[in-house]
Amino acid sequence: MIIEASKRDSFVDGIGIIEPLEWVKSKGLLVAKSLVDTENTIYLAIMNLNSKSVKLKQGEQIAHLMTIEQVFDEDNAESQTDSKSNDISEQVN
Repeated sequence: MIIEASKRDSFVDGIGIIEPLEWVKSKGLLVAKSLVDTENTIYLAIMNLNSKSVKLKQGEQIAHLMTIEQVFDEDNAESQTDSKSNDISEQVN
């Protein structure tokens, strides 16, 4: 299932990574970790691994959204990615 998510107004637009919350995993749900452009609509991919349905309430927090800062080392042509958590949460719309 693909759902549209919302972010807190205080989140600075840019590139972010979505990480599921522990309680979501304990319910047998998978939320795909993904890189997102927070300037656009954010969608979450969710899979239910249970034989029974799991209900999510509208506005329920199911994942964290963390900012990503790309770091380049001029001496090394490879880039490294560093994430900084702003404790921003994704919510079901």
